[in-house]
Amino acid sequence: MQKIYNTAIIGGGAAGLMTAVELTRGNSALSGDEVLILERMDRVGKKLIATGNGQGNLMNRNFSAQFYHGDKDFIDAFIANTINIDLEKYLSELGIPLCTLKDGKMYPLSRQASAVLDIIRAYR
Repeated sequence: MQKIYNTAIIGGGAAGLMTAVELTRGNSALSGDEVLILERMDRVGKKLIATGNGQGNLMNRNFSAQFYHGDKDFIDAFIANTINIDLEKYLSELGIPLCTLKDGKMYPLSRQASAVLDIIRAYR
């Protein structure tokens, strides 16, 4: 018997994986519990595993437009529209507590990017 999915996501990178988490959580107009991720590589999240030398550099507490080298209007609008998102709290709710280094880089407490990927892949 064929399985029927409510949603298909093309690309199993960080954005595709987090989109799948949000759809599974039911926090979207397209929410559904049957989500298919289509990825051309042999495994989803390959680049995520490589971040921070395998330790999973997930974000930087010191993020600002001054560190962005693209369209300044775009990044200013992005920052203005995401200022109320508490990514640290969100990741903690998923089971990924973070630690912050002196330079502002934020890693999973385990300092293992593979653990982050495992949690995201197992999320239901």
